[in-house]
Amino acid sequence: MDHHRAAKPTRSAKEQLYQQYYPRIPHSAQHSEIHARDPDQFWRNGGPGKTARYLKINQGIIEKLEQNADRVLEITQFESGVRLAKKDTVNIDALIRGIVERFTVIDKVAITLINDAGLTDVQSDGYVIDTVITNLVDNAIKYAGGKVNIAIQIAASTDGWQLTVGDDGSGIAQRYLPFIFDKFYRVPSGDLHDVKGYGLGLSYVQQLVASLGGKIEVRSELKAGTTFIIKFPNG
Repeated sequence: MDHHRAAKPTRSAKEQLYQQYYPRIPHSAQHSEIHARDPDQFWRNGGPGKTARYLKINQGIIEKLEQNADRVLEITQFESGVRLAKKDTVNIDALIRGIVERFTVIDKVAITLINDAGLTDVQSDGYVIDTVITNLVDNAIKYAGGKVNIAIQIAASTDGWQLTVGDDGSGIAQRYLPFIFDKFYRVPSGDLHDVKGYGLGLSYVQQLVASLGGKIEVRSELKAGTTFIIKFPNG
């Protein structure tokens, strides 16, 4: 027996996740990935004039799939306890103002920060909070289908602090609310056929909130908007 034989390579974490989750990704996303894997098809069907444009589209598709593979991996790490939030003193007012500034370049989007009590320093993980708020704001914009007003409110509470992210968008029907934090669940979007995604955003948000010991709830009404209320403990 050759004891020096190299060990059989193990699949990477991303490959394992691909095998586990690919069958549950929406069919439209799978279809896009298949096209991304076969750029020769574009050459055969469209000729050289369209190849550069299709390759650019493919690059965007592949980058999006890569980002979502990273997101699923991160969700799994938080779920299993492999990755833990790292709490430190965070200037929450400054952090949120930075997020608002990032979104100001988008037309038809108005974001307001409400911090009536002047809350500044909290014990939290700045990366996690940034990711939570960014995902919620991005979701609000994506499903609004047009102009949307978003309010981000922070306030101290008796046993911690509270973060609220609300919008005046299309809202969510009550029958869908129990499922919105499930992995790969996407609220039926009616006429919003251009809404893209894999249904990972809110599941990801819930895991990040839980990693900080927080709890998230949602309130929504069709044609009136959606509000996410997140409560974080002290320390």
